[in-house]
Amino acid sequence: MKTYTVYITSNVVGDNKVFHISHSAVRSIIALGSILLVLFIALAFDYIHLNLSKDEFAREKSDYQYLITNLQFIESQLNGLENQLQVVDNLTEKIEVIQENYNRGPIATMSTPTEYFSIDYVATGDSRTTNTLTSKNIVQGAWIENRNRLLSKPFLYDATEEEEPFSEKMVQRIEVASEDTQLLERKVMQLWENLSERQNFIRATPSVRPSRGWFSSRFGIRADPFTGRPTMHSGLDLASRYGAPVMATADGVVTFVGYQNGYGHLVAVDHGYGIETRYAHNSKLYVQRGQKVRRYDVIAAVGNSGRSTGPHVHYEVRVRGVAVDPINYILDF
Repeated sequence: MKTYTVYITSNVVGDNKVFHISHSAVRSIIALGSILLVLFIALAFDYIHLNLSKDEFAREKSDYQYLITNLQFIESQLNGLENQLQVVDNLTEKIEVIQENYNRGPIATMSTPTEYFSIDYVATGDSRTTNTLTSKNIVQGAWIENRNRLLSKPFLYDATEEEEPFSEKMVQRIEVASEDTQLLERKVMQLWENLSERQNFIRATPSVRPSRGWFSSRFGIRADPFTGRPTMHSGLDLASRYGAPVMATADGVVTFVGYQNGYGHLVAVDHGYGIETRYAHNSKLYVQRGQKVRRYDVIAAVGNSGRSTGPHVHYEVRVRGVAVDPINYILDF
């Protein structure tokens, strides 16, 4: 049988050693060493892979936390958008109500209170019309602009594109939507303020007769009932029964209550926008100076005080101190 001899020598005399190893034993040792080497290499690779997996898990955990944070931010942004849209929706409903009432009224063709209360218009009854945008058109236009900006790119991006992460793109899109929504809200707020001003303007515009009765004398040059001479009559006389209620023809604040020569017992109401109404020859006065009144509030009673020939209401409308024909402000003939 084939064997291998191993000599181990030493510098000490007589301490040499000799080993005889068979060929089969050598092969077994080599095989066992190879197996141990393979196991060592496998364990080393497994250890390295475990460490790499641990690092990858840590990165994935960090990415997950980042994603959760972004999603929470997105949720807060969406909540803000919902609140803003709710505000816009409420304002739109109010604007539609005001716009509907405005379009029904006789003042729908006027552009601004300043234009309406110009002297030449009120005195002559000149008809001025302007093209005004309705709230529906403005809101719809803003929404179309907002929609076009949001739909300029697809909401989901191709995974092969080398772009920013999807969550960051979503945040950017929501920021754009938020800016557009704020713009829309500002537009609607401006429209709301304009229409509110017009609503106040309408409430402050005389539009009804101050009392039941018939017109006994119109605005303009007439024969004075006492002298017979041509005299300017600066108001409109409505004959009625003694003690009949006299009503405010628009919202305003009482600026004068008392007796005045010629007018008798007089009530004057300031309606703002440079317009004032006067109610003269009353028998009783029911309001005080500084009191706020609404249209149809009873402010006095028909009488015959002052320079009068019988129970009636002398009704004047003055714009910036100039008397104008009250018939232009009476819509309930």
